[in-house]
Amino acid sequence: MFCPESLLTQVKSGTPAIGRRAGNDGEGETAMYDILVIGGGPAGLTAALYAARAGKTVAVVERENTGGQIVYAPLVENYPGLPAMTGADFAQQLTEQAEALGVALLWDEAEGLARENGGFAVRCGGGTYRSKAVVLATG
Repeated sequence: MFCPESLLTQVKSGTPAIGRRAGNDGEGETAMYDILVIGGGPAGLTAALYAARAGKTVAVVERENTGGQIVYAPLVENYPGLPAMTGADFAQQLTEQAEALGVALLWDEAEGLARENGGFAVRCGGGTYRSKAVVLATG
C-alpha cells in the first residue's frame, strides 16, 4: 500500500453524518486485520468486498452509517448489473453483502494513522485498530 508520510500523522473521516451513531464493538484494542478500510461508502465497501473474497480479514471503520453520499440519491440506475433502486437500498445491499462475507463493521471515527510494527495503527475515538494494510476511502 502506498501512503504518503503526510497522511500518516492525521486522518479525518470525510464520510457524512447520516442517521444515528452506533457504538464501538470493543474489538479495537486486540484485533489485527489484514486490511482496514477507513470509510463505509460505496468505494470502501467495494474494497472490503474484494479483499474478503480474496480471503483477507477485513474491517471497515465508519463513524455513522454505511453508504456515504449515495444514501441521499433518489435513484441509482447506472451501477452495472443491478436494477434501478434508491441510494438507501443500494447502500443496504452493499452493507449486507459485506457482512455476509465476514467484513467487520467498526462504528468509530478515524482520528489518526501511524506505521507500527510493519503494519498500521488507526487511532479512533473508541480505541486503536491494527492492520497490515489500510485503504483510505473517505469520499
